[in-house]
Amino acid sequence: VVAGAKNGEVTVSLSNGSTVTGTVIGTDAQTDLAVVKIDPPKDIQPIKIGDSDSLQVGEPAIAIGNPLGLE
Repeated sequence: VVAGAKNGEVTVSLSNGSTVTGTVIGTDAQTDLAVVKIDPPKDIQPIKIGDSDSLQVGEPAIAIGNPLGLE
């Protein structure tokens, strides 16, 4: 999805129907994964990114995405 992004920019659709421009930070074609950074609107509270070095084997992990929700 992000392979054709011009200058690393993509349009991100938010759950409230609005869109913002995002910057592709990293990708992994093998797992079809992309990390996209946005400057969120003031009314959206971003999640805090944890410290992966403090994780232990067996701890739960959460992945957020929208498979097949492409427009």
